[in-house]
Amino acid sequence: MLERYGHGGDIMTAVSLYGGEASDYLDFSSNIYPYGPPISVTKALLEHVQVVTQYPDPRARKLTARIANRHQIDCDQIIVGNGGAELIDLCIQVVKPQRVGVIHPSFSEYVVCAQKRGIPVSAVVAKVEDHFQPQMEELARLIQKVDMLFLTIPNNPTGVMLPQADVEQVADWCAESETVLILDEAFLHFVDGEEEMRWRWQQHSHVICLRSLTKFYALPGLRLGYGLMSAEWVHRFRKMQISWSVNSLAQVAGQAALLDREFDDKVHKWIQCERAWLGRHLASIPGITLFAGKANYHLLRLHHQKWSAQRLQYNLGKERILIRDCSTYTGLDENYVRVAVKKREENVVLVEKIRELLDGY
Repeated sequence: MLERYGHGGDIMTAVSLYGGEASDYLDFSSNIYPYGPPISVTKALLEHVQVVTQYPDPRARKLTARIANRHQIDCDQIIVGNGGAELIDLCIQVVKPQRVGVIHPSFSEYVVCAQKRGIPVSAVVAKVEDHFQPQMEELARLIQKVDMLFLTIPNNPTGVMLPQADVEQVADWCAESETVLILDEAFLHFVDGEEEMRWRWQQHSHVICLRSLTKFYALPGLRLGYGLMSAEWVHRFRKMQISWSVNSLAQVAGQAALLDREFDDKVHKWIQCERAWLGRHLASIPGITLFAGKANYHLLRLHHQKWSAQRLQYNLGKERILIRDCSTYTGLDENYVRVAVKKREENVVLVEKIRELLDGY
């Protein structure tokens, strides 16, 4: 299986399974902006490469100030981390919940981080017949059982966005039951008409928002994310965070990326166009149901009796095309795959190869 370590984007495993060189592959298994980071970021990294000879700023103060300016909040409401994975782990480490709540299908790190500490997990499953929108009545009951709830906006891998009014209702329920609400917004930057929603951490001290700088700005190798929360939570997080968590080059890249608003506009125009194009053409292939994502990926369900997610992944892998087998997600079966939105010429190749494979059997 390509997801040997639980996630997409594992090119080295792909090479070991299918052969060739890393540069041979079109990677639709990881949801990264395909044209690379802003030129301003590349330039900043080259100009500041000498920072590797110094220890990083342990508080990432310049980057924190840049984030504060972007969100129009105080620096003491921000913590910078080594990607979303570190921040998710810190949430559980700091809060020390007795029971964690999740909504399946969702990012596996929530459960992994809880279970490695022996913390039980309760869940609701968003069903395909509900278009993967969780039932609010089930969420209300779940919140009563847990003291920490992870909610992903938009969801990964389904791409579903819980309506804003429902998010606010969930936050209110969590406040009433003293449940800490973790809003994982790793892909929110890709969403059309992204809202800042500052009410989450200003009006609700029990709400923690997690953001990523690696997907939108194409910097996954640098590992960079941040959390938005009350100053009290930030103080507690910093006491538990390892020293020099965020390396110097990641801090330089984040500062440059957040200044480049022209890049933001370019990516938003690209995703609106290319997401629709890829979704339309994938949906036209017989034997596929498309669940159109709100971010930069789509979930597909295979209805061809001879094709499972694993088989499609394997056959595309031999063609040096990687997709995400979603049978590893709780709540999805062996018929689901996820594909990222990439460059038009790459999307054309994906559509043609899937159509060719499914038409051939």
